[in-house]
Amino acid sequence: MAKSKLISVSCPKCGKAYRIYQANLGRRGICKQCGSSFSMTQRVNKPSKNKPQKIKPVVRSAPPTESQSKVKQVIQEAVEKPESIDIEKPEAIQKEKTEKPETIQQENTEKPETIQKENIEKPEAIQKENIEKPEVNIPKKRDIIETKNKLPAQSEFISNSPIAKKDLNVLSEQIKFLVTDGMKAYLVEKTKMDSDVTIADIKKFLEREKVIYGIVGDDVLQKFIDNRLNRIKPFLVARGTEPTEPKHGRVKYYFDTHPLKIIDPKMAEEDERIDFKERGEMPFVEKGTLIAERIPGIPGKNGKDVFGKRIEAKKAHHVTLRCGNGASLSEDKRLIHARINGMPVSTAGRNERVDVLPQYYVKGDVNMKTGNIRFNGPVVVAGTVQSGFKVRCASLEAKELFRADVRVNGDINVQGGVVGSKVVCMGSFKSKFVKGSVIECEEDIVVSNGIVDSKVETRNNCIVENNKILTSDIMAFKDIITMHLGSKTSPGCRLTIGMDPVLVKKMKQLKDENATIEEELTSIKEDLDIDSIDELKEELQNVQKKIDDLEPTLSEAKSITKNLIQQYKKVKKSDHTENLPKILETIKVFSIKIGPAKEELNSLIKTRHSIKESLVNVQNIVDKIEINTTEIQEINRKIQTSDQTAKVLVRGDVYPGTIIQGVSASKEIFDQQSFVLFEELQIFDENNLPQRQIELKTIEKHSIG
Repeated sequence: MAKSKLISVSCPKCGKAYRIYQANLGRRGICKQCGSSFSMTQRVNKPSKNKPQKIKPVVRSAPPTESQSKVKQVIQEAVEKPESIDIEKPEAIQKEKTEKPETIQQENTEKPETIQKENIEKPEAIQKENIEKPEVNIPKKRDIIETKNKLPAQSEFISNSPIAKKDLNVLSEQIKFLVTDGMKAYLVEKTKMDSDVTIADIKKFLEREKVIYGIVGDDVLQKFIDNRLNRIKPFLVARGTEPTEPKHGRVKYYFDTHPLKIIDPKMAEEDERIDFKERGEMPFVEKGTLIAERIPGIPGKNGKDVFGKRIEAKKAHHVTLRCGNGASLSEDKRLIHARINGMPVSTAGRNERVDVLPQYYVKGDVNMKTGNIRFNGPVVVAGTVQSGFKVRCASLEAKELFRADVRVNGDINVQGGVVGSKVVCMGSFKSKFVKGSVIECEEDIVVSNGIVDSKVETRNNCIVENNKILTSDIMAFKDIITMHLGSKTSPGCRLTIGMDPVLVKKMKQLKDENATIEEELTSIKEDLDIDSIDELKEELQNVQKKIDDLEPTLSEAKSITKNLIQQYKKVKKSDHTENLPKILETIKVFSIKIGPAKEELNSLIKTRHSIKESLVNVQNIVDKIEINTTEIQEINRKIQTSDQTAKVLVRGDVYPGTIIQGVSASKEIFDQQSFVLFEELQIFDENNLPQRQIELKTIEKHSIG
């Protein structure tokens, strides 16, 4: 039959030969060797240019049987003469194979020992025979003749994977292939797809379109084939892999590079207590502290499109870490440490630079732009610390302070004046003038042009170099030195010497606390209607005695009531129930009689509890007053027994109204005097008892240093 006749075709690109049925002639196929698509037309036999394949000798364990030799002979003839072999010959071969399986099996089973014996006794002869007669190279399955049972469309591709049955040309007329930027591939059904399309057909179609990467799984493909209603929409059949973004190199800082926070005005609506002057604390590092680290960049991973083409990832940017003044760079140029104590700062840009400044420098004023200053190191303000702003630092240099709140752990140096400010200084204080301010200082206070309307305290000396002290309260543990003291028209000053301001301040706080506590104690006594704590204790004893008298009586009454109830239950269970009303009446009358006693006992218990609470509260207040009083006495003893000698030196005029206060003595100036020295001295009275008094001495003008 014409349909069953096999003919030879070959791939025009690589020359690979195939055997197909004549009915498939003219169709297109894909070469298994090179993958190219070609039209299957009958080839003309040409002499092969390929070199003859070397035949490797194979050692057999037994000579082939007669039936096996016949099968090999037929296959060899089919390979050598493909065009002259008819389809019926393989059937004959198959028939011969099926007719004599028992004979072959019988031969193999009847003489196993003989074969084994021959193999053992004559190994050299067998080896020689096998070398002399090499095995014939049997062609692969896809090169031999197909049988009648196989479909015509399957004859060109034989493999272990599912075989594509559908003609790709027909399939390409039914579905359309779309691709977007090589990263996504879609299938769209143009016409109704045949029902016999399989997953293998779809994969073969994609292979022809060069799609080899990111194809969806077989289960998803099967859903596309089965779900016929939704195939009009593009079906994502393959997806590429995008390249990952690189991690660029960066600098990791171990301090706040933007310490001044920006406050949103809208936040004021949510929280009316927000302080717009507070913008954060400036960073401060100590010597040897790690302040910056360079993190190297990590390149991204390459991607791949649906055609298997690699997509290069972007390269990672790298940064160079540099250090400036006050910082040191490690040998591997990866770490920066501080060489000095100070404020770390960084410069933005690709080449990062880190410096450690010995001080925090404010170019202008401390205002809303800078916010309050909080820094653990030195601060230099080129302008003015304006009204309402705070400065907290180790030391401060400023042009002037105007209604500022300053607290410094070291020295303060103000080029101009200090007006209406509160200053607490743990070091020394210098300024041009002080007006309407409160100054608390641990070391010397030196003012060039006078102190006016201010309160100044120091644990050392207070010196006014070229002007006067007016209407001010000055306290110095050591000396007070000024050019002039007071004036003709202004109120007098009060100068205190020889007393530690810290101890005086502490004693004043304790006295104020005692005054507040005593007012609270007086109010409690008025509420309790008592004059002393002893009355409260006595009242507690009386209440406790009444409770002790009532408790035994009520305990006995409780026992009687319990017995009556038990008797009632016992009578109720017995046959003599005529006594039940009488027992119930007895219980009722008894309960009425002991009711008021119970109420009185409960009231007494509440009163006792209230008295105890009041007694504890009063006792705590009294104890606190005693503790504070003891501490006040101790502070006063330290002040009185101090051997510190202090004086007030006036190098100009002293005007009336000024009071000089010592530890135990004071002196008021009634007459104007010049070039005087006030000093508290210890003298002995007529009874040889020690006492202190302020001595006034006139000094020579030329003797003042």
